[in-house]
Amino acid sequence: MIVLGIESTSHTSSVGLSQDGVIKYVKSHTYKPEIGGINPRDAADHHRKFFPILLEELFDESGIKFSEIDKIAFSVGPGLGPSLKVGASLARYLAMKYNKPLVPVNHGIGHLEVARVYSNLNDPLYLYV
Repeated sequence: MIVLGIESTSHTSSVGLSQDGVIKYVKSHTYKPEIGGINPRDAADHHRKFFPILLEELFDESGIKFSEIDKIAFSVGPGLGPSLKVGASLARYLAMKYNKPLVPVNHGIGHLEVARVYSNLNDPLYLYV
């Protein structure tokens, strides 16, 4: 099974492909304000600009065709509302255009699951506060 992942919880636009539970390809670009902290609207504008570029690079480098994608996963929060909306809108658009099922992913649990996979833990106890 090949899953396209879309991450947009804060300042980084990321897309990735996992195959049978193994992350194979990832493309990211980070919004870095010149001064101050992250402005949520500016981060969302960054995502709108870079997601098309990242998707093109991802599919070019992987050699995988969109028709081979089985599911589309996307982050639903927690995160910055405007940034999350861009990622969710992209995921919904692609799912409707290519008739693919959507998989909503909790950002915090995603971090825990990545840690589980990379540490080879079988049945860890999580504390998510």
